[in-house]
Amino acid sequence: MEQKTIVELRQLISPPRGIDDVIKAFLILLEYSQNDVKDWNKCKGVLSRTGDKSVMTKVSHFDPLYCSPATAQKSEDLLAPYTIEIVRNKNLYAAKMYTWTKSMIEKVKSSGGVQK
Repeated sequence: MEQKTIVELRQLISPPRGIDDVIKAFLILLEYSQNDVKDWNKCKGVLSRTGDKSVMTKVSHFDPLYCSPATAQKSEDLLAPYTIEIVRNKNLYAAKMYTWTKSMIEKVKSSGGVQK
């Protein structure tokens, strides 16, 4: 995941249908709260954070062994209606986020994650 991806996505005024779900799934996997992802303005706020609370900090510290299977499942459920092709046709940066999120979900599932 690159900072440029986050920057490009947070600049969207209103993401195309489905892209908002990709961003929410990504943020949920990083264990942001339901309140942080309840609407696009909240998601944009999260994507704009800096320092220790930044998305890129959470991405760099993400370890599938410490993610709960329940969190991974919530994220996966949001992505279920979409394929990489659907997402790529709507936004290339969202496709990168989709790919990273799907990959990390699979790693959580294969490792068993942490039971919370």
